[in-house]
Amino acid sequence: MFKTILYSDKTINIGLLILRIGIGIAFILHGYPKLMGGAENLAINLTKHGIPGGVISAYLAAIAEVFGGIAIVLGLFTRPASFFFIFHHDRRRYIPHDTGARIQAILPRP
Repeated sequence: MFKTILYSDKTINIGLLILRIGIGIAFILHGYPKLMGGAENLAINLTKHGIPGGVISAYLAAIAEVFGGIAIVLGLFTRPASFFFIFHHDRRRYIPHDTGARIQAILPRP
C-alpha cells in the first residue's frame, strides 16, 4: 500500500516540483546581490585567481543565476538554464581553493 502511495507519479512530480523551486530560489538569492552592485567584488576575485573577463564574467554569472533561477522556478527553458549553470560552475574547478587550509584549521591535531 505504501509503495503505491510513495512511488506514484503524483508524488514523484510533487517532489520534483519542490526540488525545482528550492534550487531556483537558491540560485536567485545567490545571484541577486551580484546583479545589484556586488559584481565588482566578484570581478576582483576572478581576476586575482586568473579567470579572464573580470566584470563581464561576473555580470554574466549574476544574470545566469538570477534569470536562470527564475526560469527553473517557472519551469521554462530549464535545459538552457541548466546549461548556463553547469558552464558557470564548471569554471570554478580551475580556481584554486583554500579548503585544505580551512579543514586543517577545523580538525583537531593528534
